[in-house]
Amino acid sequence: MAGLTTIQSLRCLPEIYALPYWSRLWIVQEVLLARKVILHFGDDSRTTKDWDILTKARHSLEQIPDDWGFHTDIGTTINDFKRSLPLRLDKQREHRDRGWPLYTLLITTEKSLCQNPRDKIYGLLGLANDFRGGDLDINYSKPLYKTYQDVIR
Repeated sequence: MAGLTTIQSLRCLPEIYALPYWSRLWIVQEVLLARKVILHFGDDSRTTKDWDILTKARHSLEQIPDDWGFHTDIGTTINDFKRSLPLRLDKQREHRDRGWPLYTLLITTEKSLCQNPRDKIYGLLGLANDFRGGDLDINYSKPLYKTYQDVIR
């Protein structure tokens, strides 16, 4: 019976990871830096769950080989679940004591939205373990292509 409950619990994953909330860049900082994360959802955010529910879901999904790639009865693949931002962030939370390279953060947030494209980089510098103060000049008046060149260097 416990296995059935776990499967039923996984049915809510597409609804969770499809929320517009996950498309915002700033959520990455909040999730990765917080010691404890509580998910609030539903009407007036009255439903709460510890972040651990996503960790448990990720651990369960990691047991399924990627090459199986089958569809669930809710119209998405298991691999879609595995690649969702909440589950990728959960995996990165396991290593928050070491930090994250900027490249990894950029890949994780490739679909994240922010008002100014420079914020895609500047908003992640505080999380990156391979950048020190002064490594990159934060300058919003610099042409965007120059900002990208500086990051690549």
